[in-house]
Amino acid sequence: MSGGERKGRVLIVGLERGLYKKMEPLLTRSLLTVDRVPKGESGLLLAAAATFDLIVLRHPLSDMALGSFLSRVHEPGARCGAAQILVLTDDTRLEEVRGLLPDGARTVMSVRQPVKLLEEVASRLLGVTPRVEARVLVRLEVNVGDKPTLVSCQSENLSETGMLLRSPVDYPLGTRVRFECTLPGERTPLRGEAEVVRHAVSEVEEVQGIGVKVIFWKADGQQQVRKYLAGRSRR
Repeated sequence: MSGGERKGRVLIVGLERGLYKKMEPLLTRSLLTVDRVPKGESGLLLAAAATFDLIVLRHPLSDMALGSFLSRVHEPGARCGAAQILVLTDDTRLEEVRGLLPDGARTVMSVRQPVKLLEEVASRLLGVTPRVEARVLVRLEVNVGDKPTLVSCQSENLSETGMLLRSPVDYPLGTRVRFECTLPGERTPLRGEAEVVRHAVSEVEEVQGIGVKVIFWKADGQQQVRKYLAGRSRR
């Protein structure tokens, strides 16, 4: 195993085929052992017989209430009492599920979140390294939109194809916005257009904001960002 990664065991409960396929790039990795069952009771039987590092649930379960499942998995002395819990649910049920997840070892996400984010969050909960493109933590002032509705944001990270932004505006998914930012040590701002592809998962990222995918960089902006990222990666 490389990069200090460790093996892990994952229990998948109630995920429909399409959603399971989203997570396959992570779940099929050789470091992980994965058990997949269709119902909560089946999951509880497995959780009583083996120790899992991560349990991924599709809410609502077809055969029991989520609260009942969680209480039995994390009851005192349970084999999976220390397991991380990731609940995937519909947008309309997010607040309902968050009310059932007071424990810090439990995370809730929308099933509509992008594949990369699902893998990143699951990887972080497991303690393994997600396979992601070159991305660096960098604080940039990023202006989004056009006057008179120009919004000043701050980047949390940057890649050639996107950014995570702290934003006071909760743009709807699919919104296309113009943006402008200046790399450290440069004078000429970079400009382009991006699409809002996700909302930050506050329980994991501790950020209120948006993830944007760059549709295009104006002029040689992409080359400048690529050069900057390469320089940061060599430090």
